[in-house]
Amino acid sequence: MNQQAKYKLIGFVMMFASSSLMGGIGAFTRFIDAPGDFVSFWRNFAGLIALSLIFCFVGGSWKKIKETRFSGMMLLSGVFLGLLSGLYCLSTQYTTLANASFLIYTGPIYSTILAAIFLKEKLNIKGVLCIAAVVVGMLFIVGIVTPEGLTLDLDPKYTFGNAIAFASGVAYGLYLFFSRYREDCDSNVRSWWNFLFGSLSIVVLLVWHHFFLQPLSYTEKVNGVT
Repeated sequence: MNQQAKYKLIGFVMMFASSSLMGGIGAFTRFIDAPGDFVSFWRNFAGLIALSLIFCFVGGSWKKIKETRFSGMMLLSGVFLGLLSGLYCLSTQYTTLANASFLIYTGPIYSTILAAIFLKEKLNIKGVLCIAAVVVGMLFIVGIVTPEGLTLDLDPKYTFGNAIAFASGVAYGLYLFFSRYREDCDSNVRSWWNFLFGSLSIVVLLVWHHFFLQPLSYTEKVNGVT
């Protein structure tokens, strides 16, 4: 196995492990009795704390952060990482879960288009077909396409929630796009900055939600009564 093939295999294994662990986020979140945007903040902030502790035991990690040239692209990738998570959690409170899931996962479409325009990446028919297959598969997974027909709810009462969910998809695409600009940066260093600015952006989102939107009521059970 040559060196390039070895790196591709390692990358595939890490991506598979990352996707598998990410799938567990929803399972754990179901046991947390707290607003979604609050959970989203602690998910990012806990990542910052955990990575900082790892750096304390791995020699040279803090030195790498100091030596790495900070750039606006690292700031933007962190901000949009926080926004994609926070806006998605917020949108689920104002629209259906199917709508929110569908709209956030349109993100890779935007990043692919932006990469083709600004990074001059070639967009061939194979890439287009792969993206289309992902979108169609996702429609089945979130339950928008069912044997009974389409379940995408375009009721006007969900307009605001759909707009927030769409914004989360745009944030997802921009996060993927801006992350491409600093491939020279160590992945752990970039993750640390992403967690930091992601947490700060969700704090801003929490403040906006609390002071400028009508706070939502969350159902809870008292003596067995909802």
